[in-house]
Amino acid sequence: MVGFPKREILTFKPRPDFGRNVHCVKFHNETIAETVVQHSMNKIFIPIILVIVSTIGCQEQSKKQYEDYNEKDFTEVQGIVIRVEQEFAYQSRKIDVTYIYNLDKEVPDIGYEEDNPFIALEGQPAIILVHKDLPNITFYGGSGYLDEQEEILNNYLKKCEEIGGYYYGVDYDAVFN
Repeated sequence: MVGFPKREILTFKPRPDFGRNVHCVKFHNETIAETVVQHSMNKIFIPIILVIVSTIGCQEQSKKQYEDYNEKDFTEVQGIVIRVEQEFAYQSRKIDVTYIYNLDKEVPDIGYEEDNPFIALEGQPAIILVHKDLPNITFYGGSGYLDEQEEILNNYLKKCEEIGGYYYGVDYDAVFN
């Protein structure tokens, strides 16, 4: 007759430094140890796992840089730097640049670039790189003038003089606050 092997259940008291009960089931000459993890262990591991999973799952997608695009997809337009925020700390620098472009429009477009690799000065003419298919994707290309758009820049600067030297078509509350 085939049956279940004879077994004995032995329970040992937990060691103070071990923190869990150990039960042994003895089958003939073999011993299988099974451990019962106390409720307090679950309190530790479940939050740790949840933090790890949420951190990995919720990582912010990095913003694309100019180098991530094809250079041929951009066109150069004349712009003006209207705000520069600089933070210099030991071995690091951060320069955020706000600029206007499409100066021939009644209300010029405003662009913003964080961690700009170029040093820009407020009021400086700038070359802005605008994506041909997605005009809201722009990058600060450096300081300078575009010869073919010099008249557009001069006309815009005349409008600025007429209103007292402010940037024409710029909502100052939105940009500077």
